[in-house]
Amino acid sequence: MTEPAPGVVKVVFLLSAPLSERDYQRFGFELLHANGLHVEAWDLSPWIWRNPPTAGQPRIFAGSRQFESRNAALAAIAGVGPDTIAVAVMFYNLRTRPVFKALSRSQARYAMINLHALPTAAARRRMPLPALLRWRAVTAALNRFWLPCLPVRPPHFLIAAAEASTMVPPGRSPETDWIWTHALDYDLYLEQRERLPPAEPGLAVFLDEFLPSHPDYALLGERPPVTPENYFPALRSLFDAIELQYGIHTAVAVHPSAAAGYEQAAPFGVREMRRGATGEMVFKAGLVFCHCSTSVDFAVMVRKPVIFLVTDEMAGTGAWALTHAMAALLRRPVINLNRETPQLGDAWQTVDEAAYANYERLYIKKPGTPELPIWQNVANRFLAAGSDRTVAEMHPHAGRN
Repeated sequence: MTEPAPGVVKVVFLLSAPLSERDYQRFGFELLHANGLHVEAWDLSPWIWRNPPTAGQPRIFAGSRQFESRNAALAAIAGVGPDTIAVAVMFYNLRTRPVFKALSRSQARYAMINLHALPTAAARRRMPLPALLRWRAVTAALNRFWLPCLPVRPPHFLIAAAEASTMVPPGRSPETDWIWTHALDYDLYLEQRERLPPAEPGLAVFLDEFLPSHPDYALLGERPPVTPENYFPALRSLFDAIELQYGIHTAVAVHPSAAAGYEQAAPFGVREMRRGATGEMVFKAGLVFCHCSTSVDFAVMVRKPVIFLVTDEMAGTGAWALTHAMAALLRRPVINLNRETPQLGDAWQTVDEAAYANYERLYIKKPGTPELPIWQNVANRFLAAGSDRTVAEMHPHAGRN
């Protein structure tokens, strides 16, 4: 364990959504604490969002704080001292810019993270022009080209998963320290790779995304890409046909954002549905079905055949474009549930090793990065930062904005 360097005693996570139990584990709160750091989680969602997201029962611990007031939150952030590193678990955009302005007035060092890398640039090239001209595309352009020109202190650390990890930080500095690590799901693989469950060739796993009702769509004011009355019957028909044709059975890895009672409603028919076991299920599977879930990383890491799925309703949406982009990178087939009788050939038993290795390099783990849990790697770098270089020395404009 690295001993805390003078001046580095606290890590504060700035959150744009309530802290769930799942994220409490994935963000390494207990590991950071075990390294001698005091850890807090500040939930800023009540004022960042018009209709704040929910995380079921939020994870409450001694370092939890929730800010209902925008002014109180920004004052608290601006008042954070030089003994603290703030970790902004949010993108820099028009909505979150006040947070970064407050960080600029503080004496804290701060980090931005992107531990979910997806081929979004390739997906945008596949979207029809009308979709690209919608409000989100305009906002993305503002975020990319206008926001970086505004006077906000650049981050001291950028924590990134892989070579294609994308972040739009508020300005850039040669002093910014890139901490290369890996995607969140790789932590589970590290933990289990010496004792992976034996594969079951007759098991297919569908990576559920709670696509008709995912809470992010309501949060962003967007229409989901599918409707439940069309989506679930199409999936059931596919699974029925595949199971009959190839003698396999299908289980569903339930998305963590799925509503309570989802499993009891049995939208996939009489098939096993498990929540909180996605990695284990993929490691055991002989075949994986998905749209554009980041959990496809599990299949890539252990080289499982993946079949990508779309529907007519998804055409022209971001989900459609991202699904096709991921399939192209992995050189895997895409089945339209509304148009095609599934004929998998040998695609359900083989993978393209070169394509999978390239995807892993770009979106899961940069070659040569430490084979350590993400937050142990981060803790080592935070603690090594020390107090010999103050915020003012690293970023001379700190506190002036």
